Amino acid sequence: MRPFLSALLFLIPLAASAEQCPVTENSLLGAWERKSKSGFFEEMSFKIEGKQKIFNSWLHQRPEISGGTWKFANCTIFIGHPTEKNLSVEFMVLKASKNRVHVREVGEKDTSVHQLIK
Repeated sequence: MRPFLSALLFLIPLAASAEQCPVTENSLLGAWERKSKSGFFEEMSFKIEGKQKIFNSWLHQRPEISGGTWKFANCTIFIGHPTEKNLSVEFMVLKASKNRVHVREVGEKDTSVHQLIK
């Protein structure tokens, strides 16, 4: 009985942390536009083509990052620049609704709000 109880006690925090994240990987798919004054990307998109997760961004409606990568784990979005590893970005998802997501770049204090573009 003790091994079962130990395993159960180990899994409870994992389940709780998964429930606390307000988004899923699939809910991030699409194009997003920044609605707040602060934020790293003016416009960005997350898509999946086959097994590849592709990230693109635009600044003043011109390409900024094309062909980047992304992954989502532990309520954090990891964005990889296609050529410059030091330009990679990590966003913690703080809250979300059906068409808005509030994120904070890891190490920063300001929150940015992005709205899904229809």
